[in-house]
Amino acid sequence: MIALEQKIWKWKAASGDMPASTEEVQDWIARETTLTVVVNGSELVSFSSSPDHCQDLALGFLFTEGVITSRGDIARLHHDVSADRVEVDLAEGIDFKPAEWNRTRTLTSGCGQGVQLNAPPKPRRVIKDEEPLCVDATYFRRLFSNLRAFSVWYERTGCIHQSTLVPIPGAPIIREDIGRHNAVDKAIGAGLAAGVNFGHSLLSTTGRLSSDMTSKAARAGIPMIVSRSAPTSLAVAIAEDAGMTLIGFVRGPRINIYTHPHRINLNPPDMDEPED
Repeated sequence: MIALEQKIWKWKAASGDMPASTEEVQDWIARETTLTVVVNGSELVSFSSSPDHCQDLALGFLFTEGVITSRGDIARLHHDVSADRVEVDLAEGIDFKPAEWNRTRTLTSGCGQGVQLNAPPKPRRVIKDEEPLCVDATYFRRLFSNLRAFSVWYERTGCIHQSTLVPIPGAPIIREDIGRHNAVDKAIGAGLAAGVNFGHSLLSTTGRLSSDMTSKAARAGIPMIVSRSAPTSLAVAIAEDAGMTLIGFVRGPRINIYTHPHRINLNPPDMDEPED
């Protein structure tokens, strides 16, 4: 369970003729655990994370941080629930040096992920357009409206982030976590395990689009990343350099396209939809 119920006391200050009040209620609290990823018998990283879809988190992290390049690079993946750890054995012939990887870690701007992430140079034109992805500008409004129906834990706890990998065509893969980066890694990890074509998918996420989250999507070869919130300047620069379409401020009938607008149909058929 990603959250638990706990007794709390809600206090409200006096207002006008109404005195201060205290109410004892049951409320939902997001669970937070520490998940350790072990690679070839050595502890690599520990995450402050939500205790669900832990294998997706480990798989997505190793993929977006360059430890592996495909699901086939892993010979064994096991979640030891009792020890809060995911054990990974790399396939024979995969050259990975933990000490060298650890020397190039940098702190992220994120929340809820207690690990220093590896930060290789920003990608350069990694997005391929052999099968160009093209989406109507009105699509994002419908997407975020539909995703709200799955934001149960955010509504209950106020601190759960959601990331969604959307193959086009295909069924969305939705993942949640207390950390934005964790949610992104979970969605990408689930997509990797399912054999999703990242080159014909988009990634939506809650919260701001920071450089590290944009880099993760770029390294996966995802051509489009979308949020209701704003991007940072470095995220925009990375998306531009990687050939990725970056979209923010998806609000009702409006979107901001920061890079590579060629994947967006800016003259879609008129649609009579209610305001968000």
